[in-house]
Amino acid sequence: MPVLTNARINAQLSQAEVFYSNAQSNAEIKTLFAAMGVDQTRLQAGVALYQAAQVAVARRAEALGAQELATADFKQKLSAARPAVQRVKTVLQAAFPKDKARLTQLGLGGALPARATEYLESAERLFVTLRANADIAAGLAQYGYNTAKLAEEEAFVLAADAANRVQEDAKGAAQQSTQEQNAALTALKDDLSVLVKLAKVALKDKPALRAALGL
Repeated sequence: MPVLTNARINAQLSQAEVFYSNAQSNAEIKTLFAAMGVDQTRLQAGVALYQAAQVAVARRAEALGAQELATADFKQKLSAARPAVQRVKTVLQAAFPKDKARLTQLGLGGALPARATEYLESAERLFVTLRANADIAAGLAQYGYNTAKLAEEEAFVLAADAANRVQEDAKGAAQQSTQEQNAALTALKDDLSVLVKLAKVALKDKPALRAALGL
């Protein structure tokens, strides 16, 4: 279905509210509708669709807000992780200036991927490799990067990775809520479409009543 803007969604909900509310409260409309087989039970079913759509729209707005917050938090933590990793790599280059081949063999020589998820995976492997190689760890320790300092720098990476997972979960929730919203709005649109057609027949000689239904 086409992309639904907030203005379009609000217009659809507003139309439904006017139609169902006045169809139920206006005695003459109720009588004319009843003659077309549209009784209160039928109208109330439409009201239920309207209410379900309202809930779905509100849930999507909430999910999108949560996604925006999660994304902002992730970006902030990633911005802190990148310099931390670069500091470690710079000290590595200083500690082993003539052993680039060995560092490359260990996966420590080249640039890390640019894409955030792959970058974090590579950064985590970097710290695992550093801990697994005692001689490299010793070389770093000579420049102040002992076990505690490495753990401090790694914490930035782990925080960014955790924030990324939260962000991905939030994206999934937002996508799901969008699907649920669109399904609810479609159901409401279909129901209202049928009732509008019947209203135009039932109220063909009643322009004031049609206007009361927003027609």
